[in-house]
Parts: sequence; structure tokens; C-alpha cells
Amino acid sequence: MMCDFASGSPSLLAKDLVREATMEMLRIDENLEGEKHPLSYGVPGGDPVFLNILASWLTSMYGRETKREDLMITAGASHGLDLVLGTIGAEQKSRSRFLVFVENPTYFKAIKTIRDRLCEVVAVETDDEGIIPSSLRRTVMNSEFDVAALYVIPTFSNPRGGTLSEKRRVEILQICIENGVKFVIEDDPYSMLSVRSRSIKRLVEIPSHEIVVFSLGSFSKIVAPGLRCGWIETRSKYWNQNLRDNGVLSSGGCISHFTSRILQTAIQRRDLLTGHVKMLRREYLRRGELMYSELSKHIQDVDENIIIRKPSGGVFIWISLPEHLDANVLLKRCTNSREGFSPVKFRCGNLFSPSGDFRHCFRVSFSKMDDSRIIEGSRRLGHELQIMNNEISSGSPSFSSRL
Repeated sequence: MMCDFASGSPSLLAKDLVREATMEMLRIDENLEGEKHPLSYGVPGGDPVFLNILASWLTSMYGRETKREDLMITAGASHGLDLVLGTIGAEQKSRSRFLVFVENPTYFKAIKTIRDRLCEVVAVETDDEGIIPSSLRRTVMNSEFDVAALYVIPTFSNPRGGTLSEKRRVEILQICIENGVKFVIEDDPYSMLSVRSRSIKRLVEIPSHEIVVFSLGSFSKIVAPGLRCGWIETRSKYWNQNLRDNGVLSSGGCISHFTSRILQTAIQRRDLLTGHVKMLRREYLRRGELMYSELSKHIQDVDENIIIRKPSGGVFIWISLPEHLDANVLLKRCTNSREGFSPVKFRCGNLFSPSGDFRHCFRVSFSKMDDSRIIEGSRRLGHELQIMNNEISSGSPSFSSRL
């Protein structure tokens, strides 16, 4: 059986909660009329009642106030990113140069979304914590643009799993203000998966009147991705209204009206939804510790220069190999049949880089696999890495060059 360490999709879906909430919602809403009915178009940006309930729940989860007027509903964080980029782009002159600065490495689908919007992607160096302020300043100052945005995953980043300190978050916003980067897009699907008693302030929560921060949230990782429901939070009234005036939203109403009504009912049963999120935190912490332990046991001894970054939240582990070992070669070997072993999939590091860097790195996820496959997949990775390293050390031509 395949050990799928590539996918970040959750296996711990809130099936019972969604089923019960759907049945209750249909019963309660049976007599509703007009845009309030769950089968109608709904209100562009989201029903005010749901936004009120969502704001209250987010306030309790983040530990800091979230206001209804700062929120709008999306079909998930990726839709939110596309909507923000499209809305900013629509305000610019047709020939303006729109740059988006990103962490290197960063979420590979975000790179594609940014490029699909005809924006230029500019990579910024990172460390274990995340984006490096001095590198951001240098890169921005050396770039020419008419309009620019920073796209960043500050909490349990994808793929490295790092989290920016509050001090660094403030510094990054200040660099953007000083150098004309007017927009910051904070992709934040993982912060609720923190086991910390006090979470770090999100970028959107750091006071600043000189820059527009869009924070992208999603129910995909904490309830179920099939619901296709998330939110954008911004303190800018002007840009909140601009987002709502999008042609698709104004034509079709709320983008996820039916599922937002299900989630409204689920949130009102707060003990169940909050209890599910707390269960996810505990389970992902346990799985992450198990995977880290198994990977350390099976691959750390292959070469002393292999670095496995221990997760502190989220669902990913980032592994750096010595530069003579190519993760793309390793992936090909791990997906081939081998007696006594299960095949393993993971994501190679160069996939996450706008310039194709990090071929010697790879990302594994523990969100989808049970304990037995975490153990088996880690064993296979160690076995193939040992063979690769031995072949290269002995001068074998098979793996002395890159794919």
C-alpha cells in the first residue's frame, strides 16, 4: 500500500459534525425565504448573521478580537489568494509591473496562482523561522515595480514548517511600508493547529494604517476540504468592499452560501467544533512526533549532514539532504517496486521554489497517514537513501548526476 507523504490533505474529517450540522440546518432553515435560504444565491461576501457568528468564533480561537465587518467568505484560501490578486490587478494600469515577493521555498500552488494572474514572482531567502528581513529589504530595494505585494505563510509555513516570531513580523511589515510594498497577503490555514497556549499575533492583527494586509483563512484543514469554504480578513474597508464588488461574487452571490450555512450551525454547536479542532491539535502533535522519531531513526545515520526539522505545529516536516543527494532521484526510487517495502510519495524541494532551488530537500506530511504507514514509509526512505549514498560513495554512475 502506498505511503502518501506528499499530500497535505487531512484524513481526520469532521464527518459526524458535518452530517449533524447539515441535518439541523435543513430543519431550522426550512421556512426561510429569499437570500437567507441556504439554497438561494446568498449575499455577496457572506450572510451578515454567519459573519457575526464566525467573527465571534475566530475571536475565541485566536484569543484576539475579530470583527464581522473585516470578514468576507471565500471558497477557501487559494480562492482568496486569487481573488485578492485579481482585485489588486484590476485597479492597476494595464501595463503596470505587478511583483509578488514570496518566501523561497513557498507553497507551489501559490506560485502558479500568482503567475496565472500575470504577476512576476520574486523569491526571498528564508531560514528555519521563515522569511529573512534583511533579505526582504535587499530584494525589494533591488526590484523595479509599479505595484507590489508580499505573499507569506508566517505560521507553520508550507513547506518548511517554520513560524515567524512576532518581532520579525513587525519588522517585515515595516520593511514593506518603507519600500513601497503596499499589500501583504498572509496565508494562514495552519495557525489553529498550534499547541501553544498563546498564539503569536497574525500579521493582520498588528496595527498599521500604511499597508493593507489580507489574511486568508480556511475550514479545509480544520473541518473538511470538500466544504470549500474559507474567509478573507482585512482591516481596510475600501479593499473589503472592492473584494465584494468582484464580478463573479456580485453575479452569483455568496461563493459558498450553502456550506457556510452548514458551518454556521456547526459553530453554534461550539463545543463540538472547538472540540474537533483541539482533537486535531493533539493528534497532529502525536503524529508529527512519531514521524520525526521514525525519520530520525532510519535516515539520520545515512549521513551526518542530513537535517530533519522537528515540527512545532502544522502538518509538514522539511528534510535537507547533503547537496550530492537529489530528492528527485530519491522519489523515483521510492515509488518503484521493491520486495519487502511499500512505495512512498513525497514532494521534492525544487517544486516549492520559483527558481527550482532545493533539489536536495523534500517535504513530507503526516496529515493523511496512520501510524503503520508513517513507520513503514520512514523505513523505506531510510533504505533508499542508504543505497543512494553507498552508490555515490563507490562512484556508481547511476546517481552521480542529477535527473
